[in-house]
Amino acid sequence: MEFHPGENLLTNRKSKQQRAVLSPTTTRCLLLLIKNRELVTQSELFEFVWEENAISATPNNLYQNISLLRRALKSVSDRSNSWVVTVPRRGFRLDRDLDIAPLDLTAAAEPTDIAQKMTATTKAVGEKSRYWKLKLENRRSLLLYSTLFIIFAITLFILDNTIFPGASLAQNFIFHQEQNGCRIYINKDAQESKTHMNVFAAIRTDCQHNPYTYITAYPILHSASVLSCTASISSKDPFCISHVIRGFKSS
Repeated sequence: MEFHPGENLLTNRKSKQQRAVLSPTTTRCLLLLIKNRELVTQSELFEFVWEENAISATPNNLYQNISLLRRALKSVSDRSNSWVVTVPRRGFRLDRDLDIAPLDLTAAAEPTDIAQKMTATTKAVGEKSRYWKLKLENRRSLLLYSTLFIIFAITLFILDNTIFPGASLAQNFIFHQEQNGCRIYINKDAQESKTHMNVFAAIRTDCQHNPYTYITAYPILHSASVLSCTASISSKDPFCISHVIRGFKSS
Protein backbone atom coordinates (compact mmCIF):
# COMPACT_ATOMS: atom_id res chain seq x y z
CA MET A 1 0.00 0.00 0.00
CA GLU A 2 1.12 3.56 -0.71
CA PHE A 3 0.14 6.63 1.31
CA HIS A 4 0.21 10.00 -0.47
CA PRO A 5 -0.68 12.58 2.20
CA GLY A 6 -0.19 15.46 -0.22
CA GLU A 7 -3.10 14.11 -2.23
CA ASN A 8 -5.09 12.60 0.68
CA LEU A 9 -4.74 9.24 -1.06
CA LEU A 10 -4.20 5.56 -0.23
CA THR A 11 -3.47 3.15 -3.10
CA ASN A 12 -2.87 -0.58 -3.38
CA ARG A 13 0.58 -1.10 -4.90
CA LYS A 14 -0.57 -4.22 -6.78
CA SER A 15 -3.75 -2.63 -8.12
CA LYS A 16 -3.66 1.14 -8.62
CA GLN A 17 -7.40 1.12 -9.23
CA GLN A 18 -7.89 0.01 -5.62
CA ARG A 19 -7.68 3.32 -3.80
CA ALA A 20 -9.31 5.45 -1.12
CA VAL A 21 -9.49 9.23 -0.88
CA LEU A 22 -9.15 10.53 2.68
CA SER A 23 -10.44 13.74 4.18
CA PRO A 24 -7.72 16.24 5.25
CA THR A 25 -8.38 15.52 8.93
CA THR A 26 -8.20 11.74 8.41
CA THR A 27 -4.95 12.22 6.48
CA ARG A 28 -3.45 14.15 9.39
CA CYS A 29 -4.47 11.38 11.80
CA LEU A 30 -2.53 8.83 9.73
CA LEU A 31 0.45 11.18 9.39
CA LEU A 32 0.80 11.48 13.15
CA LEU A 33 0.33 7.73 13.68
CA ILE A 34 3.18 7.12 11.21
CA LYS A 35 5.44 9.61 12.99
CA ASN A 36 4.73 8.34 16.51
CA ARG A 37 4.72 4.57 16.08
CA GLU A 38 4.38 3.50 19.72
CA LEU A 39 1.41 5.57 20.91
CA VAL A 40 -0.46 8.72 19.94
CA THR A 41 -2.62 10.12 22.71
CA GLN A 42 -6.01 11.66 22.06
CA SER A 43 -4.73 15.11 23.12
CA GLU A 44 -1.82 14.84 20.66
CA LEU A 45 -4.26 14.01 17.85
CA PHE A 46 -6.52 16.94 18.76
CA GLU A 47 -3.58 19.38 18.73
CA PHE A 48 -2.05 18.10 15.48
CA VAL A 49 -5.19 17.39 13.44
CA TRP A 50 -7.29 20.43 14.38
CA GLU A 51 -4.49 22.84 15.37
CA GLU A 52 -6.00 26.15 16.51
CA ASN A 53 -9.47 24.57 16.41
CA ALA A 54 -8.47 21.79 18.84
CA ILE A 55 -10.33 23.40 21.72
CA SER A 56 -13.62 23.19 19.79
CA ALA A 57 -13.14 19.64 18.45
CA THR A 58 -15.01 16.92 20.33
CA PRO A 59 -14.11 13.28 21.05
CA ASN A 60 -16.78 12.30 18.55
CA ASN A 61 -14.87 14.20 15.83
CA LEU A 62 -11.80 12.12 16.63
CA TYR A 63 -13.67 8.80 16.74
CA GLN A 64 -15.29 9.58 13.38
CA ASN A 65 -11.91 10.16 11.73
CA ILE A 66 -10.29 7.05 13.24
CA SER A 67 -13.29 4.97 12.10
CA LEU A 68 -13.04 6.42 8.57
CA LEU A 69 -9.28 5.75 8.53
CA ARG A 70 -9.82 2.11 9.48
CA ARG A 71 -12.43 1.71 6.75
CA ALA A 72 -10.12 3.28 4.14
CA LEU A 73 -7.11 1.13 5.09
CA LYS A 74 -9.22 -2.02 5.03
CA SER A 75 -10.75 -1.15 1.65
CA VAL A 76 -7.35 -0.65 0.00
CA SER A 77 -5.44 -3.49 1.69
CA ASP A 78 -5.58 -7.10 0.57
CA ARG A 79 -5.29 -8.14 4.22
CA SER A 80 -7.97 -8.25 6.89
CA ASN A 81 -5.63 -7.19 9.71
CA SER A 82 -6.42 -4.15 11.79
CA TRP A 83 -3.99 -1.38 10.93
CA VAL A 84 -4.95 1.04 13.71
CA VAL A 85 -4.92 -0.38 17.24
CA THR A 86 -6.94 1.13 20.08
CA VAL A 87 -5.10 1.50 23.39
CA PRO A 88 -8.02 1.81 25.84
CA ARG A 89 -8.21 5.11 27.72
CA ARG A 90 -4.86 6.20 26.25
CA GLY A 91 -5.02 6.63 22.47
CA PHE A 92 -4.06 4.82 19.28
CA ARG A 93 -1.07 3.27 17.52
CA LEU A 94 -0.34 1.49 14.26
CA ASP A 95 0.01 -2.29 14.25
CA ARG A 96 3.57 -3.19 15.32
CA ASP A 97 3.84 -5.64 12.43
CA LEU A 98 3.42 -2.76 10.02
CA ASP A 99 6.58 -2.02 8.04
CA ILE A 100 6.73 1.63 6.92
CA ALA A 101 9.30 3.02 4.50
CA PRO A 102 9.48 6.35 2.61
CA LEU A 103 9.08 6.06 -1.14
CA ASP A 104 11.57 7.58 -3.57
CA LEU A 105 9.97 10.82 -4.77
CA THR A 106 11.93 10.67 -8.02
CA ALA A 107 9.91 7.61 -8.99
CA ALA A 108 6.59 9.16 -8.06
CA ALA A 109 4.32 11.17 -10.30
CA GLU A 110 4.55 14.95 -10.37
CA PRO A 111 2.68 16.43 -7.40
CA THR A 112 -0.68 17.97 -8.06
CA ASP A 113 -1.75 21.44 -6.93
CA ILE A 114 -3.39 19.79 -3.93
CA ALA A 115 -0.13 18.03 -3.09
CA GLN A 116 1.79 21.32 -3.22
CA LYS A 117 -0.71 22.93 -0.87
CA MET A 118 -0.33 20.04 1.59
CA THR A 119 3.48 20.26 1.81
CA ALA A 120 3.24 22.18 5.08
CA THR A 121 1.20 19.34 6.58
CA THR A 122 3.99 16.88 5.86
CA LYS A 123 6.70 19.14 7.23
CA ALA A 124 4.74 19.42 10.46
CA VAL A 125 5.58 15.81 11.33
CA GLY A 126 9.24 16.11 10.35
CA GLU A 127 9.23 13.77 7.34
CA LYS A 128 11.22 14.64 4.22
CA SER A 129 9.17 12.44 1.90
CA ARG A 130 5.47 12.96 1.22
CA TYR A 131 4.94 9.32 0.27
CA TRP A 132 5.10 6.11 2.31
CA LYS A 133 4.97 2.41 1.58
CA LEU A 134 2.94 0.51 4.17
CA LYS A 135 3.23 -3.25 4.43
CA LEU A 136 2.25 -5.82 7.06
CA GLU A 137 5.09 -8.31 7.60
CA ASN A 138 4.33 -11.94 8.40
CA ARG A 139 6.81 -12.61 11.19
CA ARG A 140 5.28 -15.77 12.57
CA SER A 141 4.61 -19.26 11.36
CA LEU A 142 1.33 -19.67 9.54
CA LEU A 143 -0.31 -21.62 12.37
CA LEU A 144 0.83 -19.26 15.11
CA TYR A 145 -0.05 -16.19 13.08
CA SER A 146 -3.54 -17.49 12.34
CA THR A 147 -4.18 -18.28 16.00
CA LEU A 148 -2.98 -14.88 17.21
CA PHE A 149 -4.94 -13.09 14.51
CA ILE A 150 -8.18 -14.80 15.57
CA ILE A 151 -7.54 -13.81 19.20
CA PHE A 152 -6.67 -10.28 18.14
CA ALA A 153 -9.76 -9.93 15.93
CA ILE A 154 -12.06 -11.10 18.72
CA THR A 155 -10.41 -8.75 21.22
CA LEU A 156 -10.58 -5.82 18.82
CA PHE A 157 -14.24 -6.49 18.12
CA ILE A 158 -15.03 -6.48 21.84
CA LEU A 159 -13.04 -3.29 22.43
CA ASP A 160 -14.50 -1.49 19.42
CA ASN A 161 -18.08 -2.37 20.22
CA THR A 162 -18.25 -2.37 24.01
CA ILE A 163 -15.37 -0.49 25.63
CA PHE A 164 -14.33 2.26 23.25
CA PRO A 165 -17.19 4.77 22.89
CA GLY A 166 -16.63 5.92 19.32
CA ALA A 167 -15.85 2.67 17.56
CA SER A 168 -19.32 1.96 16.27
CA LEU A 169 -19.80 5.24 14.47
CA ALA A 170 -23.37 4.73 13.30
CA GLN A 171 -24.57 4.20 16.87
CA ASN A 172 -23.62 7.78 17.72
CA PHE A 173 -26.37 9.22 15.48
CA ILE A 174 -30.14 9.18 15.16
CA PHE A 175 -32.19 10.02 12.08
CA HIS A 176 -33.65 13.54 12.30
CA GLN A 177 -35.33 14.35 9.01
CA GLU A 178 -35.04 14.34 5.22
CA GLN A 179 -34.55 17.65 3.42
CA ASN A 180 -33.66 18.50 -0.18
CA GLY A 181 -32.91 14.84 -0.88
CA CYS A 182 -30.57 14.53 2.12
CA ARG A 183 -31.15 12.18 5.02
CA ILE A 184 -29.99 14.18 8.05
CA TYR A 185 -28.67 12.44 11.16
CA ILE A 186 -27.70 14.23 14.37
CA ASN A 187 -25.69 13.13 17.40
CA LYS A 188 -28.05 11.22 19.64
CA ASP A 189 -27.00 13.09 22.79
CA ALA A 190 -28.12 16.42 21.28
CA GLN A 191 -30.45 18.49 23.45
CA GLU A 192 -31.88 20.38 20.48
CA SER A 193 -31.69 20.27 16.68
CA LYS A 194 -31.92 23.91 15.57
CA THR A 195 -28.13 24.25 15.60
CA HIS A 196 -27.80 21.17 13.41
CA MET A 197 -30.22 22.53 10.84
CA ASN A 198 -28.40 25.90 10.79
CA VAL A 199 -25.19 24.00 10.05
CA PHE A 200 -26.90 21.94 7.33
CA ALA A 201 -28.16 25.12 5.65
CA ALA A 202 -24.69 26.67 5.76
CA ILE A 203 -22.67 23.81 4.26
CA ARG A 204 -24.91 23.53 1.16
CA THR A 205 -24.10 19.87 0.67
CA ASP A 206 -24.67 18.21 -2.70
CA CYS A 207 -27.50 15.88 -1.76
CA GLN A 208 -27.51 14.24 -5.17
CA HIS A 209 -23.97 12.88 -4.73
CA ASN A 210 -23.83 12.81 -0.91
CA PRO A 211 -27.38 12.06 0.28
CA TYR A 212 -26.36 11.11 3.84
CA THR A 213 -25.41 13.90 6.23
CA TYR A 214 -24.22 13.31 9.81
CA ILE A 215 -24.00 16.39 12.03
CA THR A 216 -22.45 16.56 15.48
CA ALA A 217 -23.12 19.87 17.21
CA TYR A 218 -22.96 21.20 20.76
CA PRO A 219 -24.36 24.75 21.14
CA ILE A 220 -22.23 25.44 24.19
CA LEU A 221 -19.11 25.03 22.03
CA HIS A 222 -20.52 27.01 19.07
CA SER A 223 -19.00 24.43 16.74
CA ALA A 224 -20.02 21.42 14.69
CA SER A 225 -18.57 18.60 12.63
CA VAL A 226 -20.25 17.24 9.51
CA LEU A 227 -19.87 14.07 7.48
CA SER A 228 -21.38 14.17 3.96
CA CYS A 229 -21.48 10.60 2.64
CA THR A 230 -22.41 8.75 -0.52
CA ALA A 231 -24.06 6.02 1.56
CA SER A 232 -24.97 5.23 5.14
CA ILE A 233 -21.93 4.97 7.43
CA SER A 234 -23.28 1.61 8.54
CA SER A 235 -22.91 0.30 4.98
CA LYS A 236 -19.75 -1.14 3.42
CA ASP A 237 -17.07 1.42 2.49
CA PRO A 238 -19.03 4.68 2.07
CA PHE A 239 -17.11 7.70 0.81
CA CYS A 240 -17.43 10.70 3.15
CA ILE A 241 -16.28 14.31 3.21
CA SER A 242 -15.74 15.85 6.65
CA HIS A 243 -16.14 19.49 7.71
CA VAL A 244 -15.50 21.39 10.92
CA ILE A 245 -17.78 24.43 11.34
CA ARG A 246 -17.29 27.12 13.97
CA GLY A 247 -19.41 29.99 15.21
CA PHE A 248 -22.89 28.50 15.01
CA LYS A 249 -25.49 28.96 17.71
CA SER A 250 -28.96 27.56 18.27
CA SER A 251 -30.58 30.95 17.92
